Amino acid sequence: LRILLFGITTITAYTVISEYFVPSLNQLGVSFVFIGIVAATEALFFSLGSLISQKIKGVDKKRVYTILSLFMGLFLFLITSATVLSVIIGFLVLRTIKAISEIVTMEDWQNHVESAQRATTISINSFVKNLVYILVGILFGKIADTFGLFKGFYLASAMSFSYLILSKISRLKQSD
Repeated sequence: LRILLFGITTITAYTVISEYFVPSLNQLGVSFVFIGIVAATEALFFSLGSLISQKIKGVDKKRVYTILSLFMGLFLFLITSATVLSVIIGFLVLRTIKAISEIVTMEDWQNHVESAQRATTISINSFVKNLVYILVGILFGKIADTFGLFKGFYLASAMSFSYLILSKISRLKQSD
């Protein structure tokens, strides 16, 4: 359940906002050459996330998901300040968090779902994430059109923080 909750909140929030990386920097007057340089740098931050994920292998997954969701929400919120520096730092750190998230969730699938059922559960998870992505993508676009591009990042930040609430509710119900 935590993998599904994390996927439909935090990872979907990242997926939606990643579509707005170039438009947000462009709206702030950044040249496409500089955007290309930042995009190339993004690959280094993804690699950094891969290295970090190897270092945290033994850490409790519940704690890792909580920390990733918290940092994702905070850096999404940072982007709402709509400065070039906040957008660049936000996206680069978010890319690192995304890399960690992908590796951690894949390890979680492998450790908690039997091999015979893994393909089905991953497919269901992907289907649910895509449905949420469609809805959130439309809502983000509507917010951006109505109130401005950077106001949509509040939605993505709230989605990421919602994992913290949903996982707490889930744990409370499991303890009953």
